[in-house]
Order: sequence, then structure tokens, then C-alpha cells
Amino acid sequence: MAEEKYDLRIPPGIIVDELSETIASYDVEVAYTAGGMIVRGELEKLERLSQETARMRIPLGINQRELADAITEYELELEHTDFGPVLIGSIVKLDEASRSIVDSLNERISKFEEE
Repeated sequence: MAEEKYDLRIPPGIIVDELSETIASYDVEVAYTAGGMIVRGELEKLERLSQETARMRIPLGINQRELADAITEYELELEHTDFGPVLIGSIVKLDEASRSIVDSLNERISKFEEE
């Protein structure tokens, strides 16, 4: 009997080129959707993959306070590169941080729209 397949969302902004060899080593399927990259495979493999270290570009519009909060709350590191700052952490932590940052940005946009 085939083992059930699960999905792992690779958050937007993750520098996928640096992660492609790591993903390939887990023997999982990769799909690209309108929402970004999805990795499909056995739960155990995806749990291990989600803990791999990755780098993510910082979304435009984030302020220093939001960035500092994300770094602290999700235990991330900040690296300055020639192409701009990136956050470093596990895929799952970067995903959580990305969702939090987008929620914060959407909240600020809503406040501006109300004015």
C-alpha cells in the first residue's frame, strides 16, 4: 500500500535556487502553483525538509519594528547581501514569519484605506 502524500508550502521569497539540491535529496515531488512552490511527499520527509535552513528575501514595505519582531519571534537571522537583506532560518519558521509579515502589511494598508 502506498503511503499517503502530504504538501509542504515553500513560502514566497525563499531563494529556491539555493534550496533545489536539498529538496531533490529528499525524493519528493515539486509542483508550482499560483500560490508558489509546493513540495509533496511522505510526512516524515516533509517534516525533516521543513527544518532545513533557507534564505528568504524580505518583502517590500516592511518597517524596522516589524522586521525586528519577526527576527525575534521566529528565531531568524538577518544577513545583508549585495541584493538586499535576507532572513535566514528553517523553512517552517520562514513560512510563519512570512505570513505574519504579510498580515501586518495588510493591516497597515487597511488603515490607510480607511483614512
